[in-house]
Amino acid sequence: DSVAKEGVYPCTKCKNPHYNPYIGQMKSCNIYANQRSILKKFYDSTSGDGKWTGDDGDNWSSESTFLCDFTGVTCDENYNVIAIHLKDRGLKGTIPDEIGFLQYLEVIDVSDNDLSGFLPSDLRWAPLKSIDVSGNRIRGIVPPKLCLKDGVNGNGLDG
Repeated sequence: DSVAKEGVYPCTKCKNPHYNPYIGQMKSCNIYANQRSILKKFYDSTSGDGKWTGDDGDNWSSESTFLCDFTGVTCDENYNVIAIHLKDRGLKGTIPDEIGFLQYLEVIDVSDNDLSGFLPSDLRWAPLKSIDVSGNRIRGIVPPKLCLKDGVNGNGLDG
């Protein structure tokens, strides 16, 4: 066994690209990722002084709401979260690391809110195609591993 370039030891590549390859595991892949728990953590981390804004308010805090019916969430036919669109919804707080563990997340748009802190490096695990965090107070740099992902906001071999 050897140490991976991310400093994780030991590192064995997972067969399924939708599973996080390192979270708390040794010589095996994490096969558990509860979407509802991740979205709850996201809501708790971004609801700041209370509920988000918008015509329909938000329904993320209701235990009776199916996660695919959460405001701004899009799911595929298998009920996997594939997109989060929460532009200008009054989000306040930080984006939690766990958001990168949404195994099928392709799009995240949390632009024009009042988010601060750093962009989570664990977003590199999600199969992102587009991310928009403009109009917030996100600081620091985009995690290098996220920049290297082909296809994210036009990333690719030619820049």
